Amino acid sequence: MKKDVKNVIAVECLPVNMSVYTKTGDTGNTGLWGKKRVAKDSAVIEACGTIDELSSFIGMVLSFPIEKEDQEMLQATQHDAYLIMAHLAGSETKVDELLLTRVNSFEKRIDALTQQLPVLNSFIYPRGSLSAVWFHLARSVCRRAERRLVACPSRSIAAISYLNRLSDLLFMLSRYYNTDEIPVTKLP
Repeated sequence: MKKDVKNVIAVECLPVNMSVYTKTGDTGNTGLWGKKRVAKDSAVIEACGTIDELSSFIGMVLSFPIEKEDQEMLQATQHDAYLIMAHLAGSETKVDELLLTRVNSFEKRIDALTQQLPVLNSFIYPRGSLSAVWFHLARSVCRRAERRLVACPSRSIAAISYLNRLSDLLFMLSRYYNTDEIPVTKLP
């Protein structure tokens, strides 16, 4: 089977020749940087797992035809996810400056989308076109990742801002790529 090299992203801080299984987590603990062991339900692992899940949902969104600018921005978020997880796990990866630069990029795209879309006068249901629904799913996972990150003692304020603004961007992209936006007209 031919290796799809374009989908492989090297993260400088990962070990070379990683094994898929190590058996060291079979008792409910996992390793962080510096050989520190923590429970798999620790705040750091919960945050990393949710950020990893977010990256998978973004991968799904990327399977739809979207504009090049959005595709490149979302591909970069997948790389950023690994950097944030490495930072949370205790590596000395510097993330704040990059993440704050990305926040500015997200805000510019959100502002551009706001100018193009109808004014939002009510909540909208997370449904409509298939791509819009996946954007909504990615957005809700992003919000959960943000909540999990806030619970971490080693969190970066820049990473919290990043996830907050990314969820805003995913919401706006769900509206932009939707063909059937349905407002919530009556709340129960």
